[in-house]
Amino acid sequence: MGFQIVVVAILIFVVVTVWKGVRIVPQGEEWIVQRLGQFSAVLYPGLLIIIPYIDQVPYKVVTKGHHPRRAPAGRGSPKDSRVNHYPTPIAFHRGNRPRLRGVYGGG
Repeated sequence: MGFQIVVVAILIFVVVTVWKGVRIVPQGEEWIVQRLGQFSAVLYPGLLIIIPYIDQVPYKVVTKGHHPRRAPAGRGSPKDSRVNHYPTPIAFHRGNRPRLRGVYGGG
């Protein structure tokens, strides 16, 4: 009975360790890794492994994404005598990577 409890406890520990150690970073994000509270690395999109219980991911920076904005209202046809305003949604992607030092307040 005591041996089974130890085996179950070890199995639970292994499952939790793997669960915390394997990270999937979504496309368009970069995650900041801290090892024992200090900057260690940047995780880029993909399947990555960190050292559980020592490394942590406190910041998740969105580098690309769909940011809907409203453009100034468009006008109708210039041949028309009346003016029709059509709201035009636009989207843009930030192509450059942000300064990750900004996460830590360095600017």
